Amino acid sequence: CQGVDFSCSVSYIISRLTTKDRAVMGYVTYNNRFEWKGTYEERLIPKNAGWKWDPDKRVWYTTILDYASKLKGYFDEKAAQQYNSLLEKKNRKLELSSATNSDFSVPAPAGRDYFPFQKAGIHFVMEVFKEYPGALIADEMGTGKTIQSAGVINVMNPDRVLVVCPASLKYNWERELKRWLIHQKDIIVVNGDDVDFSLKNTIYIINYDILHRIPEEHYQYNLIIVDECHYIKNPKTKRSKFVKSITKTSVKNGGKVLFLTGTPIVNRPIELYPILELAAPSAFGNFWSYAKRYCNAHYNGYGWDFRGASNLEELQGKLRSTIMIRRLKKDV
Repeated sequence: CQGVDFSCSVSYIISRLTTKDRAVMGYVTYNNRFEWKGTYEERLIPKNAGWKWDPDKRVWYTTILDYASKLKGYFDEKAAQQYNSLLEKKNRKLELSSATNSDFSVPAPAGRDYFPFQKAGIHFVMEVFKEYPGALIADEMGTGKTIQSAGVINVMNPDRVLVVCPASLKYNWERELKRWLIHQKDIIVVNGDDVDFSLKNTIYIINYDILHRIPEEHYQYNLIIVDECHYIKNPKTKRSKFVKSITKTSVKNGGKVLFLTGTPIVNRPIELYPILELAAPSAFGNFWSYAKRYCNAHYNGYGWDFRGASNLEELQGKLRSTIMIRRLKKDV
């Protein structure tokens, strides 16, 4: 350390060591996740960086890029290469998450076309679907989230689609889908109990309050669209439980879910978690890790308080680099 200020970080010092020197210290490698391999005495290094313990493989690990970056100084060659690749992908997603134009090809009916920012939104969703089960369009009200959803259907051509929305919007959805879809599909607005939910090549439009009418044996959809998704911010409500159950079954069988809202709820990050655990559980971790990091979770003497907010700038960056696209009307 001659010539080096001793106030420098441990990770900086480690990064200056040779491979031979590092062999006697903990290091990070990549095996579909970043894994810390070190001694028991070194356990606080990954633990303090937010990494988790795998009792089966007996290693500390993380799949979260922000947590991995804290131990960059310990990366072996494989981990460093993978980190750089993932960082490049993250930066590209960040750019796409606020894009107002795209040359992405989206089929449209004769005589109609999408605005450039709507094409960019559809492009973003399709990129997210390559990596995660769900995507979130959080554009400001009046920017055409319904039309972008129709564009996603035009690109994917899914066999079975479920649109969940407030009751007042069901016929608006039916009208817009008939205007914008290029594939011949039956569109059924669910009102009563006499609905056959087993049909193929069909789009079902249903409101939150009657989700219980869908039989469990017909929970499998290729695409689920959850409009005004802030309706499920409370995981204890019946509507949230039904959306979660239907979505998990569909995702398990290869389906995707598209969440829509003009109100992404930044004041209480805990209200976002029911959406995030369905859209990208691998990116945001379990409930407790999310609550402690972004909700300032703490015990107040009577119970746990999750109503706070913390690290909001980091959360916004993480949302945009994973599943969320948001544009304002004034920008588009």
